[in-house]
Amino acid sequence: MRKIISILFAIVLTVSAFILSSCNKEINQTPNTAVATIDTAVNINDLQSELSELKDEYNNIIRIYDDSLEKSINTYCEEYLSFSGSASDNIEKIKYIVTNKYYNELISQTGHNKSNKKYEQSTGLDKLYYDKNLSPSDNIEIIALCKQTVIYNNNVTTNNVIYIFDMVYENDKWIINSTEII
Repeated sequence: MRKIISILFAIVLTVSAFILSSCNKEINQTPNTAVATIDTAVNINDLQSELSELKDEYNNIIRIYDDSLEKSINTYCEEYLSFSGSASDNIEKIKYIVTNKYYNELISQTGHNKSNKKYEQSTGLDKLYYDKNLSPSDNIEIIALCKQTVIYNNNVTTNNVIYIFDMVYENDKWIINSTEII
C-alpha cells in the first residue's frame, strides 16, 4: 500500500509539475495587448476664445434685461403718453429717460404746442417683446404692447397700441432714442 501511495504521489507531482510548466509557458506566451493612449492636449486659445464669447453673451443678456429698460419705457408711457390736453405739458418729466436728440425732436413736433382741454389720453405698458439680441450692442429695438385709453369730447375708446422703442445704453442705463407706433 505504501508503494501505491508513493507511486500515486509521484504521479501527482509529475502531473502538477507538467501543469505548472504549461501554465508558465501560456503566461509567457500571452501576446502583448495594445495600450490605448488618450490625447489630453487642449488648445488653450480656443477655450479662452469660447469662454470670452460666452461671457460677452451672458453680459449682454444681463444688460438687456436690466430694470432700467422697462422703467424707461414705463415712465415714457405714464408721463408722456398719458396726458390731459397736451403731451408737451409733461415733456420735462421724461428728459432723463430719452436722448438729447430725441428730446429736442419731441419739443419741436407740431401738434404738441396747443393744449386741447377736451382730449385726454392714458397709456399703460402691457408687455415687452425682446429679440434674442445675443451679440453685444448698445442699441436695441424693443416692441411694447400698450393699452391706450382716449377720451375726446366725452367719447371713450380703448385700444391695444404697439410701439417700437429704439433703446440706447448710456451711462449704465437704457434710455429711449426714438419711438415708432405700428
